Amino acid sequence: MSIPPEAFVLPPATRGSLQQRIRQMVSEGILSGRFRAGDRMPSSRGLAEHLGVSRITVTLAYTELVSSDYL
Repeated sequence: MSIPPEAFVLPPATRGSLQQRIRQMVSEGILSGRFRAGDRMPSSRGLAEHLGVSRITVTLAYTELVSSDYL
């Protein structure tokens, strides 16, 4: 099953770079059980458009999540 981009919301008052905030948002979703193993993440383009950030920001966040074994 694919997770829709609308499932992601960046809290405006949090600290850190956009990449860090995206990584934290995704990792918290995984750890809380909102996102399950086998669920497909939104495309980097779709999530970037939804969040109003550049695609490279999402791509770099996804890359770090992969290297940290979250994705």
